[in-house]
Amino acid sequence: MLRLSVLLGLLACVGAAAELEVRSGPELAAAAARARPGDRILVAPGEYPGVVLAARGVRGKPVQIEALDSSRPPVFTGMIYAPNCAWATFRNLEVRAAGGEPFNGLNADDGGDGSPAVGLVFEGLRFVVERGNGLKLAGVDELVVRSCRFESWSGAALDLVGCHRGLIEDCRFVTDRPVEHGVQIKGGSADVVVARCEFSGPAARWVNIGGSTDRDLLRPRDAVAEAARILVEANTIRGGLTAVGFEAADASIVRNNRIEDPTKFVFRILDSTRFAQGFVGCRNGRIENNQVIYDSAELAALFNLGFGADWRSFTLRGNAWYDRAQRLPPRWPGWLRWALPSLADLPSPEIGGSYGVAPEPR
Repeated sequence: MLRLSVLLGLLACVGAAAELEVRSGPELAAAAARARPGDRILVAPGEYPGVVLAARGVRGKPVQIEALDSSRPPVFTGMIYAPNCAWATFRNLEVRAAGGEPFNGLNADDGGDGSPAVGLVFEGLRFVVERGNGLKLAGVDELVVRSCRFESWSGAALDLVGCHRGLIEDCRFVTDRPVEHGVQIKGGSADVVVARCEFSGPAARWVNIGGSTDRDLLRPRDAVAEAARILVEANTIRGGLTAVGFEAADASIVRNNRIEDPTKFVFRILDSTRFAQGFVGCRNGRIENNQVIYDSAELAALFNLGFGADWRSFTLRGNAWYDRAQRLPPRWPGWLRWALPSLADLPSPEIGGSYGVAPEPR
């Protein structure tokens, strides 16, 4: 600890960015709190307890907290809490916890003061958290979650509440036991992209665009949708009860994905906020150019359409639908929806869809 204190003191005097090696939880917390823009904090291999990391860099000079040896990442057995950070990168760390009280593997938020955390990058992280969420972000703007692996969780692997201008890319979400969500984006979140990720296993909803959030927890407080302008693109989604849900979501797009064998619904269009004053409702979604492979002998319906959602405002275009049972291709039923409903009913007419031809993997 003396070595670290001397280094921090010297660097504060000369104002230079530096690399700091730490080998314990207290050393890591101290280094993060006193780090200057551009500093790299290298965490040695070993086991670490939960820790608070309050790091603040500046745009172009983030504080970087990463494994000293990426082939032997440090393992955290408690929550990493990153309150009100700015321009910080977390790279090649692992959170692993079996049993015990539920907790988030890594929790980054705005500290509840109304000013968002900003410029956070999470790269190459691994989460094995049996009880709780993997990565929880609340009130974070300009965020990147890249090349992370989520192997065990119970709530949401990646939970975004009131986050804006985000990119989630090249991540892998894999579970062999029932869980709630893979990625959930809610609480006033907007302008978030989920791209080139892989989802596999029995999740209730693999990607949930929107949700149901207490009005006091919305960010901003005057948000008019749980989620707006979310793009889910070029992902592979295998299994699960539902591939993608829209819940009180506005102007969001799901396109160019490959969806294989959901067991209950392919899509859900719901509106849990239909009685909330000021909300615009679930509307104006676009579902385009997806490959959807399903088995109508197992599926409850292609679409679960909830009361209060404006599902007629959704646009369907160029999707390739293939029923393994080859008995119920999608249809636009018009008035027949009420007289002769079918599990293959679409919420609105599709433009240029393909039905009954097995699509080749992209």
